[in-house]
Amino acid sequence: MHDEGACVACGGSLRFFGRRIGYAYHECLRCNSLQLVPQPTPEELEAAYRTEYVKSGHLRSAAEEAIGAAQPYYKALLAALRAHGMPSSVLEVGAGWGGLGELLVSRGVDYRGVDLAVDMVAHCKTKGLAVELGDLFSVQGETRDALMMSAVFEHIVGHDAWLDHARTLLNPGGLFVSMQPTARFARFMGQAARMGIRTLELPQLHEVFCPPWHTVLFSLEGMTRLMARHGFRLLDVRPGPQGIGRGLPGMAKRTLGLINKAGWPLLGTVWPFVICHIFVFRKEA
Repeated sequence: MHDEGACVACGGSLRFFGRRIGYAYHECLRCNSLQLVPQPTPEELEAAYRTEYVKSGHLRSAAEEAIGAAQPYYKALLAALRAHGMPSSVLEVGAGWGGLGELLVSRGVDYRGVDLAVDMVAHCKTKGLAVELGDLFSVQGETRDALMMSAVFEHIVGHDAWLDHARTLLNPGGLFVSMQPTARFARFMGQAARMGIRTLELPQLHEVFCPPWHTVLFSLEGMTRLMARHGFRLLDVRPGPQGIGRGLPGMAKRTLGLINKAGWPLLGTVWPFVICHIFVFRKEA
């Protein structure tokens, strides 16, 4: 069982970082990951998803609009996957409206997805995608060449049990690919927006600090340590792209995208303005 006084990623000591709508994020003094303390229980998260998630504005309700806005994410995930050998079979956890699934199927991949949202699963089925209602633990007794997620891993609790089960679903040498918001941007902007005053409320930062759903914002080091503990070797870390938007939010995304295109080649993983990263891990023997 995880000790609430220790980092989920590396077991390091924690200190208070800031509050957001009554929830407290703490920072690991070893790997700089950010996590909610206390971590919500699965029951608490389930209740929050059921009663508050859609109202929070964290979820786009129009399927085709959401798929269109997320095209840069899907293409970046596909590129990361192809760079390490295109798999013949993929399990997607958090299939959403099916945008990534459609891309994979169009390239001949044997695709299966799971999602907890009834309306999303129903929409995927209208497109002929093999998506079922459930989570990672709903999948039993089969293995795939790759497991993929987009904006899912930051929602997880009980990481050790989750990753142990994920290993059982991957073939030897299988790929684990996840795009998720990470700690460097959150720490940098969270401090800058509050001028270093930790007693002030944390900004939302385009839904980065989004409790109780965003339970842990892993640093790159923290993610690597966590995955290594469960038998996964890091192959690649890539900057996540910006989604497509309209008006001022869309302009801000395009501007940040241009800034990151200039900064990432110069400073790589220490560049602080990349909101999310794409991780590629390989299951070790």
